[in-house]
Amino acid sequence: MGVGKNNKQKTDTVRNGQKLRSADTSVNKRNRRATGTVYEQAVGYYLEQQGYEILRFNYRCPLGEIDIIAKEGGCLVFCEVKYRRGNIAGTSLEAVDWRKQQTIFRCAQWYLKEMHLEEIPCRFDVIGVEGSKIRMVKNAFEEL
Repeated sequence: MGVGKNNKQKTDTVRNGQKLRSADTSVNKRNRRATGTVYEQAVGYYLEQQGYEILRFNYRCPLGEIDIIAKEGGCLVFCEVKYRRGNIAGTSLEAVDWRKQQTIFRCAQWYLKEMHLEEIPCRFDVIGVEGSKIRMVKNAFEEL
């Protein structure tokens, strides 16, 4: 009886293992989001020190998300923040590929239309965080 009970428990664990992996995946996604939020807030502080006025963090629309929307002088700035622990998957700045740029641009268009700001000059900055280093590329890409 004891052997059968142990076998059943192992079977139940294996059967439920898929659910545990799914739960672990959502936990990892939440952890990545929490990590992203920490670095976005740190970059927001950094941008304020550089003279930017932060208007919004994590703007979401049906097309995607923009990490930070800020103002510098008379220019509206849409900022993408990327964090990398190491360079195995490339640098943080390299992570903003053509597809990501397209998403940011479309979200920016949505924001401008939603806020009735179509005539204001704007640009796209990418801020990479690698360890404790912050690297910023102003006007990282043009309208697509």
